[in-house]
Amino acid sequence: MKKLIVIAAAVAFVSFGVQVMASPPVEPPKEGFLISTTTDIECFGTVEETESYNQTYFQPPTGGGGTLDGTFNRGAEVAYEQEFKAIDGLTRFVKDFDADSNDDPNLEVAKAIGYIADPESLAAVATHEERVGLSVVAAGDGALNFSGLLSLCPWVSTTSYPATNEGIAAGNSFKVTAIEGFTSNSEVVSTDIPQLAHNVDADGVGDISAAFVVELFEGLTGYDVGDPEDPAAPPPIQSRTTYEEFASASGVWNFSKDMEYQATFPSLGLANPFNRVP
Repeated sequence: MKKLIVIAAAVAFVSFGVQVMASPPVEPPKEGFLISTTTDIECFGTVEETESYNQTYFQPPTGGGGTLDGTFNRGAEVAYEQEFKAIDGLTRFVKDFDADSNDDPNLEVAKAIGYIADPESLAAVATHEERVGLSVVAAGDGALNFSGLLSLCPWVSTTSYPATNEGIAAGNSFKVTAIEGFTSNSEVVSTDIPQLAHNVDADGVGDISAAFVVELFEGLTGYDVGDPEDPAAPPPIQSRTTYEEFASASGVWNFSKDMEYQATFPSLGLANPFNRVP
């Protein structure tokens, strides 16, 4: 099969990797699940495919709370969203999706896309948005906060959480009249050493971008032992780390980006990293 486009210039190549001390894994719920889907579309015309996945769960305490000895609650959230639409063109769309509550990787998504616009159509275009996120919190006694990705945080909770959190968000988007060789792979682990990996490769004509956002707080003590006079007060912050990376290309391009992360992290009233990637 002929190539859909000829790449005239290599515009963007980015790679990034991080590996540091990780938060503890979060044991899965007793009643587990496996969600598995395969999508394979070849079409001249219009194609639309969307997907949304979210799992939030917690591990009950096995002993006392508010310490870092492995006896406290732990909470985790895994999230994935994707939207693809192609209008008036030749499209090939292939995707495998697997979500496993008990075995790692707990989320795995592999995708391949090709598209070329119908030259006789003024409306021909293909758009795509994809993002993946992970939040892990080592929690003390009390109920977890299920209000959204990265909200499980000792600095925004009234319960007895130790000050250890982890979270990652990554994603990509494009708007093109032609694209070939597009592949993206996402992998998330929460029941073993928490980690997230996301990569994207493509040749195309139009606009493409990718982003990676990290926020990290580490408390000096456990949540309920920071201030003897005020046990409900958040612990002093021992370290604060923030990282945000964005790459884009417009025109005729070859684009590649790899992202991988292992770390600890919560949120302190900041914009949700899952909402800050394309």
